[in-house]
Amino acid sequence: AQRPGNQANTSIGRFYRLFARKPSYTSTMFGEGRTSAQSVTLTSGQWAADVRVFLHRHGSISGRVVDEGAQPMTGVLVRAVARIVVGSRPQYVLGLRGQTDDRGIYRIANLPPGNYLVIAAPASADGLNVEPNPLVDPTTRRTYAAAFYPGVRDAAMATPVTLAASEHRLNVDFVLEPVRVGAIEGRLAGSIDGLPGTWLRLVHS
Repeated sequence: AQRPGNQANTSIGRFYRLFARKPSYTSTMFGEGRTSAQSVTLTSGQWAADVRVFLHRHGSISGRVVDEGAQPMTGVLVRAVARIVVGSRPQYVLGLRGQTDDRGIYRIANLPPGNYLVIAAPASADGLNVEPNPLVDPTTRRTYAAAFYPGVRDAAMATPVTLAASEHRLNVDFVLEPVRVGAIEGRLAGSIDGLPGTWLRLVHS
């Protein structure tokens, strides 16, 4: 509406930013990734046509997990750990996961573009399960330990997997070998009965 005595100024436009999102797609703004401005200017009564916002499907990471004898390992949980930057410092966030089938093959789907550390955790969900991995050789006390791609146990030595929009990375494979295990035991102070039923978790630093 126009107040009496005022004259409408149709030369001054309004700026609009267009944002699109959809499950299993990467959220996108109009003009993202281009040199043009990421906005649409409309004046009074104007109709803007052919304003396109492109959505990209999420990607995936897949591969195969075998043991030291090149035999497929079934039921291994494989997780993509996303690398993000918070306050100019890199941080790692637990992401989606997949599980190997009877062929040792896994697939982690619906991953947005980014850098990922991929970790395979035999017999324990993402390394947080309180149950120990079963011993593959009780006489030598060996078991399969979690490993980062391409098969190292130290995150600092891991090879990040860079995933572009809609990219499907294949052959992110693991060869897991058994390692010797030890044990830590002690007593929880604070009660004559030792606080039975209390879970304690060992956190690797």
